[in-house]
Amino acid sequence: MKSLIILLILTTSTFAKEEFLPQWMTEEEILQSEKIGETQRITLSSQQRIRMPAEFEKRAGILITWSSYCQSIQRDMVEGIIQKCKAYIVVENSWEQSDVENYLISGGVSLDSVVFAILPINSVWIRDYGPWFIYEETTGRSIVDPGYNRPRPDDDALPSNLGDLWDIPVYGLPLLHPGGNFMVDGRGTGFSSQLVYQENSNFTELEIDSIMYEYLGLEQFIVVPRIHQEYTGHIDIFAKLLNDTLILVADTPEGDINHNLLNEIADSLSVISNIPGHPYVVQRIPMPPLSGGTGPTYLNSLLVNNTVLLPTYNLTLDTTAERIYHELLPNYDIVTIDCSNMVGSGGAIHCISMGVAYNDTTPPEITHTPIEDMYLEDWPCTVSASIIDDMEVDSTFLYYQKNGINMGMVPLVLDEDGYYKGTFQMRVGQGDTISYNMQAFDRAFNESWLPVDGYFSFVIIPETYVEHVTPDTFYLSQNYPNPFSKKTVISYQLPVIGNQLITDDRSPITLSIYDLTGRLVHTIPLNLCNPNFTSRQGEKSVQSVSWDGRDANGHILPSGIYLYRLTAGGYDFTRKMYLVH
Repeated sequence: MKSLIILLILTTSTFAKEEFLPQWMTEEEILQSEKIGETQRITLSSQQRIRMPAEFEKRAGILITWSSYCQSIQRDMVEGIIQKCKAYIVVENSWEQSDVENYLISGGVSLDSVVFAILPINSVWIRDYGPWFIYEETTGRSIVDPGYNRPRPDDDALPSNLGDLWDIPVYGLPLLHPGGNFMVDGRGTGFSSQLVYQENSNFTELEIDSIMYEYLGLEQFIVVPRIHQEYTGHIDIFAKLLNDTLILVADTPEGDINHNLLNEIADSLSVISNIPGHPYVVQRIPMPPLSGGTGPTYLNSLLVNNTVLLPTYNLTLDTTAERIYHELLPNYDIVTIDCSNMVGSGGAIHCISMGVAYNDTTPPEITHTPIEDMYLEDWPCTVSASIIDDMEVDSTFLYYQKNGINMGMVPLVLDEDGYYKGTFQMRVGQGDTISYNMQAFDRAFNESWLPVDGYFSFVIIPETYVEHVTPDTFYLSQNYPNPFSKKTVISYQLPVIGNQLITDDRSPITLSIYDLTGRLVHTIPLNLCNPNFTSRQGEKSVQSVSWDGRDANGHILPSGIYLYRLTAGGYDFTRKMYLVH
């Protein structure tokens, strides 16, 4: 059943798009260039800690402003977008919405994930004037609205209109800054061409860098040269971030006017590190020479939730570009869209789309098996936890105390098995009580603690618990390691004199393992008085066996709590252990 959400704002405009406007300014607009920024709304920045998400992060949807000029390309885009998220289509009135619906349906595109917004617009180039999304620490997603560098007032007002429509706070950025000349890595670094300095000459370069930090949370703002004979000056023509350390840069043929410059740009980016300290890795992709200030580029692609919408141009290089994306993003789907009809207008897929940030309000989910009392010889101890979030887990920490005194904090680091692990960094002694808890943040500033209130605690067992075991003592130790994933060792002692078991009868000696439902999953055979095993005091009575987490049939058991029980005559001892995969 078709489910269609119609977003409606009752407004009219005297600047409705009566004809197609290219990405550059028309002759009439050049004469009206003094009107650029006339309707720009500038506000104070957010007063919270903020972060600007990257294009490669999870998105709620993609915004498109519809145009009959490129509607076949937009239909192919919508078909690819709705496989991953919502397609938000801005139209000017209900009649245009009806036309777009019919056009999509006639091309076999479902409307189930299509959302319409009726708002005034002037052009199709939403990348340059659309909303920039940020996350605020306590209030979630917000919009930053830069000034549009064209005298197109309805386009310039779109971010504010969407903010009003969707009830999202909007902050007016005091810069002219088209979105095609901007990309971020999601970790506090932004990239633009020198166009940003050229169009905002009323500010110094240092002032512009400060504005980028104040409004967008960018601790590092990297500005590279504009390439030659390309009229937009936008960075999305010749560079693209594929993840937080991988940058794809165009490569034109030797002898081309941009060949040496693009090599210099690639080299300069390859010696820079992101804010966490990881160096950027630069890869290259062919780009045909420009002609008449424009030309085909494979950097004008769109990343949509593990899919690449890749522009193609009926050129032999199309297959090369597709192969490079496949190699660099092996877990992504690559959807090619013929954009050859757009080459002369100044852009392709990226220029006519804008991401909508995922409205993440769900904190990370932390799962952990508490550590049990342990012997001093088993120290230091490593904490292991599973942390899952709708977005990406950003940072995780282990806080710990000794005998009620705060001793420090270490980060929990993701290992190759998918678990976050950290080791206590302190000295302990017998009888010390260790308390700890864990904190996790996702990339939308959502926060979780485990336990929710308080601490997990365990004791460093005094030596007397083990050292004073005598040959006639019945004893079952805590398994080690615990929790475990592949193998654990269980030590035990049976009350014996010589080779004779001191029991009330001659019942079998068994070490049995049960799940929490009480179901017997395995029985481990025991050796009585292994003469080759020496206890800590020298008596040849303490013995050990290992278990690999499999049942009696050799099948790997699921993660969880298991009970192990030693039974010998009238003696019976049970402990619990934790299996974690």
